Amino acid sequence: MKFLNIYKESELQAQQSLLSLWTPGNHALRQSIDNLLKRERLIAEPVFQSSFGWTPVVDEEWRKCFDDTVIQRLAIDKYPPYAHQAESWELLSDQKEKKSIVVTSGTGSGKTECFMYPVMNDLYTNKKDGVVQALFLYPLNALMEDQKDRLGKMCEKLDLTFGVYNGRTPENDAAGKAVYSSEVRTRDDIRNRTPQILLSNPSMLEYVMVRDTDQEFIKRSAGELRWIIIDEAHSYSGSAAVELSYQIKRILCAFDVTIDQVRFACTSATIGGEEGSEGLRQFIATLTGQEASKIHIINGSRIVPQVSEVDVQDVLDGNDVDLDAQNVMELRQQINQVAGMSLREIWNVLTGSLLNYTPEGALTLIDKLCEAKIGENDNLLYVRGHFFMRTINGLYACANKACSHSDESVFGALTSMSGTSCKHCNAPMLELVQ
Repeated sequence: MKFLNIYKESELQAQQSLLSLWTPGNHALRQSIDNLLKRERLIAEPVFQSSFGWTPVVDEEWRKCFDDTVIQRLAIDKYPPYAHQAESWELLSDQKEKKSIVVTSGTGSGKTECFMYPVMNDLYTNKKDGVVQALFLYPLNALMEDQKDRLGKMCEKLDLTFGVYNGRTPENDAAGKAVYSSEVRTRDDIRNRTPQILLSNPSMLEYVMVRDTDQEFIKRSAGELRWIIIDEAHSYSGSAAVELSYQIKRILCAFDVTIDQVRFACTSATIGGEEGSEGLRQFIATLTGQEASKIHIINGSRIVPQVSEVDVQDVLDGNDVDLDAQNVMELRQQINQVAGMSLREIWNVLTGSLLNYTPEGALTLIDKLCEAKIGENDNLLYVRGHFFMRTINGLYACANKACSHSDESVFGALTSMSGTSCKHCNAPMLELVQ
């Protein structure tokens, strides 16, 4: 589906949903609110990320990072890894330096494989039954469920076990059976036949560390914890980050290990630029207590096929795209060097100014560039779009009868933006719908 269609259809459906919710039937404000929703868009300005392919490795040096049996059973060599994956494997397989990583490569880049394969390899070669050796922390239960299928299959192939300990974990077998033989599914089983890998969230883990019924398996795991995985590390901000940093200290104390005995692997939102990477490194160092010098940022890089200006211009002309080839080539490079680009930024690169900018016009250009072929298989542009619903705090009307919108009726000055004064005349606002 084209980006323009997604944008227009999402906007229309959002408008209709709010009208049905706020002004059912022949509500007196229906027409006024309908006019407002058409004036002020509900879908925020989209953001785009590059979808060009990731740089692959050029040799098989990565094989030395794994036991041959692990490579075979997990079929790691089925597809050649990306360069950032191989870099992660090399760092995490270094038993002398015991380095930690933060993977920031984008969606679809194999971030999970960056840490999952080295962790599984380490546990396979250093396996101890009945103790927790790896702790996976997720901010949301849904993320744990998303990993269970992949983790279950891997653990079965390597004779390892895992368990999910959150608010949904049943106390005993009365609720059913595990899908995988490698899964320790109930709380009773986690206490009695503790898995090598434990998935949890910070809130539940806090209960686990202070609850008497769970103390036995934690004491049994004393000195055995080797890995702490923090997924979506960027989601911990402000007080949540402070709480997690203190909790990690309590985790180390509860499992009787030092910061030097544990390796950290984190995933985070993509941050572009050297300053961004250094800021993320310091954030993770503060969050985990690990030395910043031992934390490595894995960004990943994409391959942008080289094309000539003449060829690009021919494709543009052949597809009735009124753009300069140099601007299109500049966009192809820029979008691979940043975390994301707003629709305005893309329009500015393509046209050289923000003159005549409209979301519809910019999306039309992006659609054309994504459909235009250069050569037999390549498109001029590969991007992924992110669409966001605007947050609405209420609907307000201007209390000033002399407002510039007064000729549209008292409800003509409706605005869905929160505030205490009219954006047209600075008069007080009357809240109509919350």
